[in-house]
Amino acid sequence: MVVSQHYLECINGYSFKFYSIALLEEAGAWSVARNHGAIGAPVGWSFKIKGATETRARSAYASLLREKLRPRPAEGNYQEMSKIPGYLAYR
Repeated sequence: MVVSQHYLECINGYSFKFYSIALLEEAGAWSVARNHGAIGAPVGWSFKIKGATETRARSAYASLLREKLRPRPAEGNYQEMSKIPGYLAYR
């Protein structure tokens, strides 16, 4: 079950990137999945951590989100988007 999901975009010059993370729970096992790439061309979901405790998974999720939202003047900044594209909703 998806507990939380964030979708971020970074548009900087000719670079159009996205990063999506999902906090998941299934039968007491917690995981963090991520997907990233060029907007419109996702690379597919992979797990950052799998089968962790709730505390560890929530900490990893928050850490990934903080890392992507930190200011990056040279690379451009990721912005949180209010709507997650249907093809990126974790299923």
